[in-house]
Amino acid sequence: MKFGLPWFVIGFLAVVALQSLLALPTAIVDMGQQAAQFLLLLAVTATGIRSPMVMLLSQGWRAALPVVGATLTALLLGLIGALLLA
Repeated sequence: MKFGLPWFVIGFLAVVALQSLLALPTAIVDMGQQAAQFLLLLAVTATGIRSPMVMLLSQGWRAALPVVGATLTALLLGLIGALLLA
């Protein structure tokens, strides 16, 4: 049986090891954090695009509650963050 790790898992482990072994400059750490946020945004977007919403909605309103709740929570937290940063 062949077992392989995806390239991004290997990359993540390498970055964690590098950060643990070396004191990286703040500028590099900041760039890494921004890149991580961007990649997370891409991952969430890709997951949303591939989600079969028709199947979810065909299960009834109870199955849609977690999606609606998560969306409203994200909206509320985003609005609070925008107000605090303004």
